[in-house]
Amino acid sequence: MIVTRRKLDLPILRLPDWPACDQAAWQEATRPVGWLDEGGRLSKYPAASIRGFESAYGRWLGFFSTKIHFDPRRSGLDNLDREGLRAYVERLSSKLAPISVHGYLVSLLTVARALAPEGAFPCLQTVIAHLKRAAKPVSDKRSRIVPIRDLYAVGRRLMEIAPATPTPLKGAGLYRDGLMIALLAARPIRIGNLSSIEIDRHLRWQGDAFWLVFPAAEVKNRRPLEFVLPANLTKPISEYLDFYRPRLLERRGRHWRGCPGKALWISEHGTAFGRSHIRERICRRTRERFGFSVNPHLFRDCAATSIATEDPAHVGIIMPILGHARADTAERYYNQARSLDAARRYQDAIGTLRGD
Repeated sequence: MIVTRRKLDLPILRLPDWPACDQAAWQEATRPVGWLDEGGRLSKYPAASIRGFESAYGRWLGFFSTKIHFDPRRSGLDNLDREGLRAYVERLSSKLAPISVHGYLVSLLTVARALAPEGAFPCLQTVIAHLKRAAKPVSDKRSRIVPIRDLYAVGRRLMEIAPATPTPLKGAGLYRDGLMIALLAARPIRIGNLSSIEIDRHLRWQGDAFWLVFPAAEVKNRRPLEFVLPANLTKPISEYLDFYRPRLLERRGRHWRGCPGKALWISEHGTAFGRSHIRERICRRTRERFGFSVNPHLFRDCAATSIATEDPAHVGIIMPILGHARADTAERYYNQARSLDAARRYQDAIGTLRGD
């Protein structure tokens, strides 16, 4: 039986090693949308989210694969009882904060409902509700608002020092982190979209610039997003694609054999860099610079505050930048033009996003 270890020190069962019934249910749950087919229950999620769900359920199965009574023929859903959940939560809680454990279990519940739509899973829902109450509230975010130009500078600085790092792998990871932060400061999209970016599908080279394009189905408010990226990110993106991303891909197969496909963000293991890992890395890098973390969603607040402070006459441009399109407008080309104009105005308003 093949399992893979992660920093959580918890085995993850890969899909081919799942119980046959779970494999079949997973294939049905992830069945792609067709012309006359609404697809499986998980098909509405971006590829990065589906990979996260696969890991979440693989981790649940992996936890029980180490138990004496483990039966590889039984569905992992059979262990979603009080006793099984208590043992699993205790294991997670030994390494993670309540809010992180809560996130793991929410993903597990999403998979469980997709694999067995008729199931209620009351014990799991009870544990999730308890962990949500136990999680410590985040401190007042107003104290963590920083000028968006400072966040952009953090990203640029990381990319600048990456070539001088002791090892090529560390340098590649540092450059990737810097580009993620700089790109998010330049275009503060939601973490779900940031983590799901795929080359040619979302990140495109058009004319003489890179663009970010997200179809409505992949945006939270179900409205398409289309932005041109600042000219001074063209060279960093090109260097990442040509040099640093391939260096990270060289690590594939040493710890985890999953195919990253065209995922833009690659981990130090050569796999697609998942949503939770991107969030953790951005928080870590900003904490190193400011003494407190600025999570990806907070970038959006920082952007809105910076515009309101530095260019109050054009405060309205932040709505299309953040993807808050007009609710009474259904015309795609109007929204597209509005987003592009807002992107240009936003770039002008945040002075340091012009040339370095």
